[in-house]
Amino acid sequence: AKLISTVSGYAAVIVNAKTGETSEFGLTNLLKDVDKENIDDLCKVAETLDYIDEQCDDLMKDLNDGQTHIYIGQDNPITQTKNYSMVVSKYQSGDDEGIVALIGPKNMKYDKNKSLIDYVKKLLGGAGKVGAFVTVVGI
Repeated sequence: AKLISTVSGYAAVIVNAKTGETSEFGLTNLLKDVDKENIDDLCKVAETLDYIDEQCDDLMKDLNDGQTHIYIGQDNPITQTKNYSMVVSKYQSGDDEGIVALIGPKNMKYDKNKSLIDYVKKLLGGAGKVGAFVTVVGI
């Protein structure tokens, strides 16, 4: 999650649905451009990240088509905030499965971030956890 967040400039999260193991990073990236209008939304995002492992199963039901989904503003099923969006996909690695997601402002570069999520999803699915992160570092 740290690498995804660093590359995108937004908050990233990876959740293993089987074990509940969660890796998240980048909430401070969202704090950089916060203003009075979206402080409540940012609090909802922070709360969502605190409990993302509990929401993973519900979110994965929406992601069974294998596609990367882009939820903009209030269409986001887990944060339901007007100022933040989420780019998310389900990954599968052997017997493990989970989600990999980016949360950022509505004006994020969706194409770039969708490509990033797709790339990481392939790495997680093809190489396993350790191999995937070794490969990603070589970008």
